Amino acid sequence: GGTFSLTGPATITGTGSLSIAAGSTLAVQGNVTFSGSGDATINGKITVTGTTTFPNTGGSTICGSGSLTTGTLVLGNPMPPCATGIVIVVLPVELLSFTAEQKGHAANINWQTATEKNNDYFDIERSVDGINFELVKRVNSKGDNAGNSSFVLNYTYNDENPLEGLSYYRLKQVDKNGKFEIFNMVSFNITRDTYEKVEFKIYPNPNDGNFLINVGGIENNHQVEVKIIDILGKVIFEETTDVYAIKNKEFAINLKSKFPAGNYTSIFSLEEIKYHSIFIINN
Repeated sequence: GGTFSLTGPATITGTGSLSIAAGSTLAVQGNVTFSGSGDATINGKITVTGTTTFPNTGGSTICGSGSLTTGTLVLGNPMPPCATGIVIVVLPVELLSFTAEQKGHAANINWQTATEKNNDYFDIERSVDGINFELVKRVNSKGDNAGNSSFVLNYTYNDENPLEGLSYYRLKQVDKNGKFEIFNMVSFNITRDTYEKVEFKIYPNPNDGNFLINVGGIENNHQVEVKIIDILGKVIFEETTDVYAIKNKEFAINLKSKFPAGNYTSIFSLEEIKYHSIFIINN
């Protein structure tokens, strides 16, 4: 009994054989191919995320009373002997990859499918302990109206508010008939040290429309953007520069037009992170 996992592709060549006893599971991340005359005796379970191929060119057989779950199944013609005794389940989605990587302060989630059948949508879920998951985002299938696709599709989503420290993401795929499949989770560990050191201050505050922005704490050169927005959400000032071009870590703002007295918002953007600060103009 128990589960054995391996990363494919895996090929059974020549007269090699594969035997899965009752109560045992073989989990393969990738493709499995029988290229010779070898046999597969499945009394337990085999799960394959990719394609399982039995070309039957050399007389290979599939026997047993277990089950084979696979992304795509390719059987020779005629079907290998004994194959009708196996419970074969072809997954609605063949997932090629699923990753979570830090991008600024966000978690950049990417996945890729090779084929989709009757696919309705994906749920991106996250967890602090790898056990209890919460929904982050629902993403519709990029397949046709029936949820089908026979070519590679790429998906991406940015979680702008990831959990701090170590967390986990997983992908849940849901068919149009409500059936679903949950893929393996991936770990994600965000580091905020670089961005916690950044200082963003406006002075004097209040001011007459001429003021300085201090952008200390940035260790390396980055492209930064400064925007000034009025109370109606209109951008009245916008400028982009490099950190190394800012002398003495101070960015001078001189609004060319005279604006009404009131509250304004300054937005300082460093890569994907935005810092907000409210200041007052007094005329």
